[in-house]
Amino acid sequence: MKELIISLIVAISAFACTSNSEEDKSNAEGSMVAATTELDTTVVYWQIDLDTLNSDSSIQIGNEYYELEIATYSLNDSSISWVNDLSKDVIYLDIYHNRETNISLIRQGDTILESIITKSEFEHLFDEEFYSRCQIRNIEFDFVRSNRVYFNVTLSVPDTDWYEEAAMAIFYRTTKKGQVDYWGLKEEIEE
Repeated sequence: MKELIISLIVAISAFACTSNSEEDKSNAEGSMVAATTELDTTVVYWQIDLDTLNSDSSIQIGNEYYELEIATYSLNDSSISWVNDLSKDVIYLDIYHNRETNISLIRQGDTILESIITKSEFEHLFDEEFYSRCQIRNIEFDFVRSNRVYFNVTLSVPDTDWYEEAAMAIFYRTTKKGQVDYWGLKEEIEE
């Protein structure tokens, strides 16, 4: 009896696999065409970046000299991804790393100010597409005024010429010490 049930199941399975209706055949052919027109996605991972962009300078605030150290480095976190389908022949999934900058103001060996700047500080300045794809390229000292140290900031999208510049300042004394202040895109400030 077991043998009869097993051979019956095998026969039904074989019949079900080979007897497609015309509708099933056309659906199968349609999905094969769709599968052949889809483009493959090539995933591009950025290499680990162990380089640090350092900028050390001596600045004068009032009658005293301070050492200003700026270090920008990769987080090697693969946290930025973007589907690049601009070429239309191949789709790329670009995965690259965020960066951050450590700014230190030192006087006679004492650290007066230490601040870590990430791109999240600038989220409200840029549109969503740029912000989601950009990373900090560079932060440069500009000048000191009142209780703040001013900087020019460049954020860019890797492997493109798309970049934006902004300005920022960090309070180095008073009750606001360490507070970071942003006020707009660089070109808006200069106009």
